[in-house]
Amino acid sequence: MEQLSNNTEIELKSEKARKIIGKMPFFLLRNGILIITLVLFILFFMSYIIPYNEILNYKITFYSQDTYEPLRSPSRGVFMNDSSTNLSVGFIGTHDSLIPIKISSNVYPVNMIKNYTFVNKNDIICYVKSNNDMKMYYTISCKEKDLKKIQEAGKITLVLKNNSTTYDCYLQNFSFKNGSEEYNVIMGINGCSKYLESLIFKEYEVKIIIAHKPILKKIINI
Repeated sequence: MEQLSNNTEIELKSEKARKIIGKMPFFLLRNGILIITLVLFILFFMSYIIPYNEILNYKITFYSQDTYEPLRSPSRGVFMNDSSTNLSVGFIGTHDSLIPIKISSNVYPVNMIKNYTFVNKNDIICYVKSNNDMKMYYTISCKEKDLKKIQEAGKITLVLKNNSTTYDCYLQNFSFKNGSEEYNVIMGINGCSKYLESLIFKEYEVKIIIAHKPILKKIINI
């Protein structure tokens, strides 16, 4: 009787085992290889087309390839801005008169001092340049490793920390600084704006975004 019970239990267990074995596997089990292959293909494709960005923080100084002439105060007094005409930038107020500060029609002022600033004779009021296209650049001092990143970059973008506007840049020139481990790097700027030109001769904190080649392209050196 005990042997019969054991045989029945073995048969029941065997029947349950047969049911489990006979069931179709779940979707993930049935299509696991296909899903893994598809995920690997997507990662492979993304690594071929999507660049990765690196952000470098620097202090830079803006310059221009154009010629800027300083416009100086004709007298001692208070500078008063006047933008009502293109032929004048304002007046110098003295104790008994207003002296106009005139400019020619083919130039425009940049980097003007603040309104109601006290000036002495020959102090610089602003800089003037012709109305030609702007050609600006900036300089940075960087280590060799950052210079290599700039040289190998697919795209370089400049972002001012106090302004969300971006500017495309390109490597113009570089030279080794004697007595230092750094390089003096000159970066040209595409598509300059009037706002950017107002920053000439000043130092600003910026972010330089370097778009590296996609990882796969860099590995196979395309």
